[in-house]
Parts: sequence; structure tokens; C-alpha cells
Amino acid sequence: MGRGKALWMLIVIPAAFCLAFGIAGGAPVSLAQKSIRYEFYFPWPTHSALGVDTRQVDNRGTLIERVRRVMDILTAGPESDKLAPAFPPDRHLRQLFVDRSGTAFVDLERPPDLAGGVGVMEERLFIWSMVNTLCLNFPDIHTVKILVGGDEAPTLFGHIDITHPLLPDRGLIFESP
Repeated sequence: MGRGKALWMLIVIPAAFCLAFGIAGGAPVSLAQKSIRYEFYFPWPTHSALGVDTRQVDNRGTLIERVRRVMDILTAGPESDKLAPAFPPDRHLRQLFVDRSGTAFVDLERPPDLAGGVGVMEERLFIWSMVNTLCLNFPDIHTVKILVGGDEAPTLFGHIDITHPLLPDRGLIFESP
């Protein structure tokens, strides 16, 4: 086999396969994977750790469409009455995008000032419910950068620094509190 044909087989065929089956970032996922199990991380009512709520979710569409679907479920709250909602009622998702380096930018609506009413552990669990849900379910997402009202913010409720992209924290996940 000539060098040109071997090079073509090594580059073009795998690239075509990736495009056809949605392996490249942002490309649609194969219809063979209509739904998969995602793990959603919600706080335990004691606000001591995150528990897991597993759900079967439609997995079709681009990466952004799938991430948006997962975030919509996360903001709606857990199915299990043993877990608490991750999102306060006044925190809603405005925008969402993922850059080429694997950082998901989650833009939340700017709520009224609640800094005095939310403790450090509640803020931590709220933040890492998003970070863990996105990073541990989507291999293309490595970190999460939280924005508020389209802008960078130093913190959500006055306790935890969100000025940089955040990594997942498996140490916050417990089967039971």
C-alpha cells in the first residue's frame, strides 16, 4: 500500500467516523444512544454533603443541548424526597456554553442580595452540585466557570471564591449523610 493511501486511511477515515457518530465536540450524538443515565448531585437536607439522583435522560443533540437539558433537570430539583433542591428558587440559568479547553460557563440570573441568608456549606453544595453534575457526566467538560448576570462575580453568597474555573469535588459526595 502506498504512503498516500495509508495516510488517508489513518486520518480521513477516523475523522469521518468521529463526525458521523458525534465524537467531535459539539457534533450531534448518534441516534443509537437516545438516552443514557446521568448522575445529578443534590444536597442532603442536612446540608452536609451531596447525594446522587440517577435519571435516564435524552442524549440526542449537540453537547450544548445535552448540557442544557441536564442543567434544566438540576435546576428543577431532585425526584427523590430524600434530597434537597440544589438551586434556590431565585437562581435560574441564563446562558450556558462550553469552550474548546473544556470549561463550561454557567451564567446564572442575578438575584436579590441573599448573602446574609445562605451559609458557607449551603453555598458550597449549591456550587458543586453544578460542577460535579457537569464534570462527572460529560467527559468534554473539565471545569466550570460560574457567571452572574453575564458578568464575573467574586462569590455567589459571600463565602466561596468563584473568580476562576472550578474542578469537581468527589469528596462532597456521600451515599447517605
